[in-house]
Amino acid sequence: MTPTQEMVSVLFEKDTLEKAKAQFKSGAEKTPIDSRDMSFRLFKTKYGTINLEMLCRDNSGMYFKPIGYYEFEKGGFLSSGKLTVTVLNEFKDDYNSVNGINPTNVEVKFMNIRESGIIAAFSRETFEMVKEMYRLKANGLPQSVIDQIGPFPHLHAMQFDKSLNSNGLDIDLLFSMDGFPQCFLDDDYGVQGAFGAYFKNENGYSLNPTVEHKANYDKFHQMGLLSVFNGF
Repeated sequence: MTPTQEMVSVLFEKDTLEKAKAQFKSGAEKTPIDSRDMSFRLFKTKYGTINLEMLCRDNSGMYFKPIGYYEFEKGGFLSSGKLTVTVLNEFKDDYNSVNGINPTNVEVKFMNIRESGIIAAFSRETFEMVKEMYRLKANGLPQSVIDQIGPFPHLHAMQFDKSLNSNGLDIDLLFSMDGFPQCFLDDDYGVQGAFGAYFKNENGYSLNPTVEHKANYDKFHQMGLLSVFNGF
């Protein structure tokens, strides 16, 4: 298996499922999971769901990366209840490519592109790229490039635009005319408009969803799915 196939497989391991069910009953906030030489945790969110999150490290430190989340629907008099698993878009292809990944046939759900887009826009990976864009912009362009494109600040800023893949989606980070980056999905997805904007001043960074996506942003923030906020 690839590393990402290993990650999503942990969602469906018997031990993980049993611990998730027990955590719904106990109400505990965190349960450690060690599997496949990786460190995970089950984290019960303010929204009432339980995330499977992997411990990761980048240049800014440690953070927890969501792989997917569990929901539990309480049963009636003759039912013990139903557990469902939602796999984040980043791991959807890995889930579909591994035979026998779901031996207990737990119900599996996926997220739509707009939901996945807001998770991509506010991922740890995306924010790290935003910080790099601001750093490069502060350093300025070589004089040879300035001579070529002219003394136009918005054209200068465009030289620092970036693209990356986040949450399984190709996204573009583009400096606006006002000098701050915005996040867009690649044109191939056919989804118009920005998902978020990233401001910086002397007090630090301010990360903001656009109005269209604020409801999903607020919901997923409560659900702990925006990994930019999962650092420590």
